Amino acid sequence: MISEPYSFCFLRYVHEPLSGEFANVGVLLWAPESRFLGFKASQKSRRLSGFFHGFHQQGYRNLIARIETQFEKLSSKLADPQEVLQFYPTPKSARDLALQVIPHDDAALQWSLSGGGMAESPSLELETLFQEAVSRHYDSVDEARRDDATIY
Repeated sequence: MISEPYSFCFLRYVHEPLSGEFANVGVLLWAPESRFLGFKASQKSRRLSGFFHGFHQQGYRNLIARIETQFEKLSSKLADPQEVLQFYPTPKSARDLALQVIPHDDAALQWSLSGGGMAESPSLELETLFQEAVSRHYDSVDEARRDDATIY
């Protein structure tokens, strides 16, 4: 199988921009050769509510759902030969596309810089990136949690 280049960027939740603290909540992957655009985000918010005082879980879930819908629409347009002309020249990085859905500002959701690599399957690479940079941190919260009896 032939590998193709891809780029990716992480969606970060930044509760207070001045503090510089963030948590990765999603990943966007763009493979221009196959015109694959994939976005995956965590709906889990327990970790975020533990980190950041005043975090609104339901608002976060609603926002992530809207973002997923926007990326599904953008992915369909990029894959449609009739729509693709509006994306000329072809976007070079995932971040170029990410900023079309969530522009750069001082809001709570911000994009990392783009990274990249080569992959035989962009969709599998998206899953791997999501697991390594997002999902494993959310899953470990429950595993690491100890009750008061265990601590004392």
